Amino acid sequence: MTAVPRTGTHLFLAALSAFAWMTAPAAAAPEDRVVTFQVHEDPAAPESPVRFTFKLRIEPIEQRGDTIGWRVKSVEITKHGYEGDPDSLWVDSRVLQSDSDQLWWVSHANTESPNPKEFIDLPQLVGRATPIAIADKNLFYSLTSNGAIDNSTGEREARATYSLATESNPETPIVEGAEEPVESGGNSDPH
Repeated sequence: MTAVPRTGTHLFLAALSAFAWMTAPAAAAPEDRVVTFQVHEDPAAPESPVRFTFKLRIEPIEQRGDTIGWRVKSVEITKHGYEGDPDSLWVDSRVLQSDSDQLWWVSHANTESPNPKEFIDLPQLVGRATPIAIADKNLFYSLTSNGAIDNSTGEREARATYSLATESNPETPIVEGAEEPVESGGNSDPH
């Protein structure tokens, strides 16, 4: 085996490559997250009891600058009883999104530590969730959210359009709303 002689160009490129590797900033990928949307009994009164909670488990798939494409891994839907305790629970692990690439693109001020308020604009999610607790019928759902300025606080809030119907009666939603204020939040997902 014959050794390839190193020229000045080879050495320069090798040194340049090593320097670039040592000085390039290490961009940490954000962790998986949980994003929640809570539907209150009276959407105009955030102090009213929570009737339904949509919990989205998401993971970062692709990053373009300060924008990350998130995949919704699952949607958990909880129906709350009158005392606020969970009454029924459904889960969908095969979520369909309206975006062609099936990613939820979100711009972040800090991609390493996304802010829950950055997850307000949600593309439409549709699916059929399987009962996990108490409920015995599948649940058809649709959920989308857009940001709007709350006139009383001046803050940007989530306005959701949603529909939930049981498999036994898919034509008659058990609850639905159009552009209603919902409480949104989230955190990193330890699972």
